[in-house]
Amino acid sequence: MRRGAPGYDLALIRPLPIRELVRVGDRNDGGYVIPRVCLALTTTLVSLGLGHNWSFDDEFATTSHAYVIGVDGSVTTWSFLRRSLQKFRHGVGYLFTLHPRTARERLVRAMHLVRWARRFHAGTDAHGRILRRLVSSRTGDDYITVAGVLGDRDRRDGSLFLKMDIEGSEYDVLPDILERAASFNGLAIEFHDLDTKGEAFSNGVRALLKAFVIVHAHGNNNAGVIAGSTLPRTLELTFLHRMLLDQVTVRSTMPDYPVAGLDAPNNAKRAELPLSF
Repeated sequence: MRRGAPGYDLALIRPLPIRELVRVGDRNDGGYVIPRVCLALTTTLVSLGLGHNWSFDDEFATTSHAYVIGVDGSVTTWSFLRRSLQKFRHGVGYLFTLHPRTARERLVRAMHLVRWARRFHAGTDAHGRILRRLVSSRTGDDYITVAGVLGDRDRRDGSLFLKMDIEGSEYDVLPDILERAASFNGLAIEFHDLDTKGEAFSNGVRALLKAFVIVHAHGNNNAGVIAGSTLPRTLELTFLHRMLLDQVTVRSTMPDYPVAGLDAPNNAKRAELPLSF
């Protein structure tokens, strides 16, 4: 990146364009593009930052039969139910305005939110466990480390997949993830605040590239671009462990990003943010 240029260097995140990618989760916010091989190999999905949209976790677990460890200390059972009521009201409203497809989408979302609220409130079931903490390198009643999240599932055998969306705290826990790189077959990480944390982002990605390769990149259009550039302020990057490169095929040409048929705008009301590699 030239001196004085804002943001980060796109060359650093140039993906290896593999063919075997699939979208998991919602079409818009909540969905991620990941390698198919990760679905086949994962026995435990580690989801750092559940939020109110568990569509990725649900579809991943349904497809791979993986156990899910979900971590989030920023949401509550009541916040799920409040959002569910909001979606239900929207759905009924669209029925009266003769928009049945949109009404159905809102009502289905309301049902999902109620189901996820029950799981969040229970904390543990046959399919996984929920840790109501904030993942961090710090310790304390409100925090939990990556090592604490993994527990006895940290077997260094590539059977874990990590999804992380923790609103800027990702830079704090990257060293813990790197220390356990052998445990993960792949990573889907949302990197935030790239206008102010560009150096931390670049250093973190360079460290990750020692064990992983980037296979997909997508700009989250919710946060817009860095002032004075066309670079997204928030990026979704997908990594595959280098030990698995013999199980994928590389495309002969670099596709356009966002990739048609895989990517979709996080915010459906805003234009996508193209990445030019």
